[in-house]
Amino acid sequence: MVDFVIGVRAPKAFPIHDALLNDNGRGLVEGHVTRFGAKYGTEYRHLSSGDTVEV
Repeated sequence: MVDFVIGVRAPKAFPIHDALLNDNGRGLVEGHVTRFGAKYGTEYRHLSSGDTVEV
């Protein structure tokens, strides 16, 4: 996921396949993506079940 964020450099990133992660795993992944994304201009935003976003 981090490689994808760096490679694509989209302005925003959202998790879509994280349902199998527990809170600890999700926190680890989100922390990495948030830090690396910020270096490359990507804003990461967590989505909870049922949240929507317009792209």
